[in-house]
Formats: sequence, structure tokens, C-alpha cells
Amino acid sequence: MFTNVGRRVYAVVIEVQRRWVADKWVKWKVYATSLEQELDVGVILAVFCPDPEVAARYRGLCGTEKFSVRLWPCVLSPDDLPLVVDPAHAKANLALATLALVCHGADDVETLEPAFTAVYEAMHDIDLDLAREICDMLIAGLSKTARARWEEHMTVVDSEYRSELFREIEARGRTEGKAEGLAEAKADAVLIVLSRRGVPVPDAAAAKIRACADLDLLDAWLGRALTATSAEDVIA
Repeated sequence: MFTNVGRRVYAVVIEVQRRWVADKWVKWKVYATSLEQELDVGVILAVFCPDPEVAARYRGLCGTEKFSVRLWPCVLSPDDLPLVVDPAHAKANLALATLALVCHGADDVETLEPAFTAVYEAMHDIDLDLAREICDMLIAGLSKTARARWEEHMTVVDSEYRSELFREIEARGRTEGKAEGLAEAKADAVLIVLSRRGVPVPDAAAAKIRACADLDLLDAWLGRALTATSAEDVIA
């Protein structure tokens, strides 16, 4: 499809692949072709693998599969998405700077510090709703230690960056004052994010999410819910 100014329009499918799955290549073809048919646009498939070895293994399949229709996804690992530490670069490429932070969310906090500062400064120059979305993505996608450091960048005034969803999670945790209450709130957040993204959640998967009392695991699931294409990918 081309716009009225002659530019090709593309849809982007983003997949987070944490481990090797033998038949994933075929499933990716289904994602791409289904979206192309539904939207009548070109499709770009971007796959992020936290493990560089897994990324290299998937890259090795490009162009080698024995099918009539070949798939050429963009397979990325943390090595391909360096942290953005320059505030001017972060302002010009805020989406990239945020994505790089999420992809390096388990790195040492001291390593992340310059990138936190750059993204935080860039957030002051954008629409408030977009700033809230970025804040939510970082809160959900960073490791527990990194998330705590990011929150230190937020002053009382900057609590406006928190979306209604995450403010509700915090409020419920404080009100109930129990780990059980916070776990319940985080489980709800996982299901809400999946619902808003239109990802189907089978009853068995929903029950497993609601029954989880491990706060760290729920944090991990919440991070996966931002990009997963199925509930199974979230709780795998």
C-alpha cells in the first residue's frame, strides 16, 4: 500500500524470543502473512532475543528454509541495540532509547545510569500521554533493581508520568499492605495489558496468572505482556 505522497506503508510485528523453538519460523510466517492480508500493507518482522546465541541461531535460518515463501526477519540481540546515553540523541530517537533500555534492563544499574538520565530528560519535551506510556514500559520491562533506580529519577511532581494502571497497582499495594494484595494487583495488570493489546488469554493461562504469588515472576510476566503475541509466551 502507498500513501498519497507515494510512500510505502509498513506494519511492524515485534516478537520477544527468549529461547530456541524449532517451529517458531513457521509461526512467524503466519504472523507476517496474516497481518499483510488484514491491513493490506507491507510487514516488517522484528525479533528480539535477549540471548545473543539464540539470536545467532535464528539468523542462521534466514533464506535456508525449504518453503516456497521465504522469511527475512530482523533478528536483534542486546549487542545490536546499544544504550542511548546522549540526551540529544535520546530526544531525537526516544523510542529507540526506551527500547534499548528495556533490552538491557537486566544489566548492571551503574551501566544503565547514563541512559536513565538521557531518557528522563527527553521525556520532558514530549506529550504527557506518550511520556506515561514510556514510563509504564520501563517500569514493566526493567529488572527489579533497575526499576528501583529508574523510579529514583522520578520526583513527586513527576508522578504525573505514571499511568492510571500503574498508579492503581501501587495504591492497591499500599492500601492492602500485604504481598498477596500486591500480587493480585500485578496479576490483574498482566491480564489488563494483554487485553488492551488484543492478545487472547485462555482460561487456564488466566488462572495460572491469577494464582501466582511470586512478585518477581509477575514482574517478568508483566514485561513480557508488553510485546508477547500469545499468553503462552508470557508464562512460558
